[in-house]
Amino acid sequence: MIGLRGAVTFLTRLPVGGGGTESMASWFSLVGALIGLAVAGVYAALYPWLPSLLGAVVAVGAGIWLTGAFHEDGLADSFDALGSGASGDEALQIMRDSRLGTYGTTAVVISLLWRVIAVGSLTPTVAVAGVVMAHSLGRAGSVALMALTPPARSDGLGRSGVLAVTARGVWFAILFGIGISLLAGGWWAAASVVVVAVAVIVLRRVSMRRVGGITGDLLGACEQIGEMGVLAIVAGAAWHGWTPWWAVA
Repeated sequence: MIGLRGAVTFLTRLPVGGGGTESMASWFSLVGALIGLAVAGVYAALYPWLPSLLGAVVAVGAGIWLTGAFHEDGLADSFDALGSGASGDEALQIMRDSRLGTYGTTAVVISLLWRVIAVGSLTPTVAVAGVVMAHSLGRAGSVALMALTPPARSDGLGRSGVLAVTARGVWFAILFGIGISLLAGGWWAAASVVVVAVAVIVLRRVSMRRVGGITGDLLGACEQIGEMGVLAIVAGAAWHGWTPWWAVA
């Protein structure tokens, strides 16, 4: 359980101890599912009292607070670097710059709007299924990208993550993410897995071409893009009347 505690400490603000073990990444999907459940819980609690979009703002904001905007920071830094047109060491230096540029700002704004609108379009029941799927599969995608791509730097979170992940841990994270998504959303999970897999493939190609490998920022961007993709699938399905199998009377 040291790996699980490490994953919670790494991905959230909760100081539960652990960390630094090679088994940590294998728990990312489970921690993601728990974060998603917390976000959906906030949304469901506010649903009877607030307009759905306002409840979604609070719920998504609660998730960002819980994770310390960890993945949003990676998304912003990645898009600042990739949007600049730079490559190699220059792009890596831009990722490490603490200042937020136009591309990074735009990416974060789009991500926030996307997630708030998607969650706000859901009933509480569908939100439980969809948000859990999105957070779990988004982090499973990051683990897959970590395993498939060499580190771009000799230091940093990307390198430590790549060195720590094991084949067993990768498969556990991926299969858990798929399993919890099937349990939560039924066969719509298949479309969600495809969307996340496409995000992983595209980001791997871009990262190898532009910076020669993966960084912690790019892993955060992968989680965000995967999460957004799954929420789009769920929102579209709900728009056409989909309800999770476990909520059908």
